[in-house]
Amino acid sequence: SHRKHTEAEKRKLAGERAWNEISCIDGDPLDCVHLGATSRGTPADIVRVVAEADRRICLGNIEYHYFAGYSGGAKAIMPGVSTRDAIQANHSRMVDHAACAGRLEGNPVREDIEEAVASFCSIDFILNVVLDEHKQIIYAATGHPVKAHRAGCAFLDTLYRKEIKERADIVICSQGGVPKDLNLYQTQKALD
Repeated sequence: SHRKHTEAEKRKLAGERAWNEISCIDGDPLDCVHLGATSRGTPADIVRVVAEADRRICLGNIEYHYFAGYSGGAKAIMPGVSTRDAIQANHSRMVDHAACAGRLEGNPVREDIEEAVASFCSIDFILNVVLDEHKQIIYAATGHPVKAHRAGCAFLDTLYRKEIKERADIVICSQGGVPKDLNLYQTQKALD
């Protein structure tokens, strides 16, 4: 799990208008509701304020994720507002060869995430965006949490997925700069 946002960070993330009109909070990982477990045994432990909400609208961006396939979609709930135990159970599947960047179908991490959300804490609507190298929105996927997410992933693939005909002797890669070079965890994303 990540550290809590500062008030300034929340204000910047939300934008002035949203900040003034809605409540912007960090979920409390110590105040969660156990809703069940996935078929893989991952506990669906969700932050209470999210689990008990009348509507769940999730915002995010779509980029390659080194073991969940892509960011965005149901990841806003699992692991986004889940307990450490739930996150560890889900992330323990990252060692499976099918848990890799750019793969959704058959990816045990992504399938576990989407099962947890569909079964226990459904999302009503998503808005996920794809950003260019200047952090500008170039595509927005909206609507059903899986269908819209898949459309955004397909768009991302048109930009970045390329067939390599043969292996190179050496590869030089970059994580893309700030914020992906903030720490070792973020920097490893260059390997995607």
